[in-house]
Amino acid sequence: MAGLAGLVLFLILLFGAKLGPFRPVDFLRDPAALHGFNPFHGMVSILGILALACSGTVCLFAARHCRHEASFLSAAGLFSLVIAADDLFLLHEEVGPHWLGLPEPAILAAYGLAAVAIAVRFRDRLFGADPLGLWLALVFLSGSVLSDQFEVVHGQNGYILEDGLKFVGLVTWAGFWIGRAGQALGRR
Repeated sequence: MAGLAGLVLFLILLFGAKLGPFRPVDFLRDPAALHGFNPFHGMVSILGILALACSGTVCLFAARHCRHEASFLSAAGLFSLVIAADDLFLLHEEVGPHWLGLPEPAILAAYGLAAVAIAVRFRDRLFGADPLGLWLALVFLSGSVLSDQFEVVHGQNGYILEDGLKFVGLVTWAGFWIGRAGQALGRR
């Protein structure tokens, strides 16, 4: 079944590329190979995206096997995967504003509202048992957003600060959610 889903997605992307300003190879090839840049460019960003994707996937797996935590872990998993996709494809920075006409602040506000809705809906589970990892992740991620929005440090050091805080925040986020998923699986 997964193979069939993969084939359908591949065909949609292949034919979708022909409808837009793309060549099929644009969707198929690795960006470093396609554009001839160093494959290690963006490595920290990619590792953060992988951490988010892993946490989202683990949460969804645990949700499928833990009925008592299914909605909680599904919400966390889907949110993590949406943010990973946003980061991977620059949805709030490039695709939304420049391709779809959606302002970046509106997209960020939607993510913020989704996060608040999850936090309110699952506050007892979220903050009831050892939320330190979540708080640390939120501190690092907030620091990254603030350093980006207010350009606390300029130039290369600004990127190091912003992306370093983001990476540590994403890895901490992943660790928290993978731990919560593991706890849920242990209690089933």
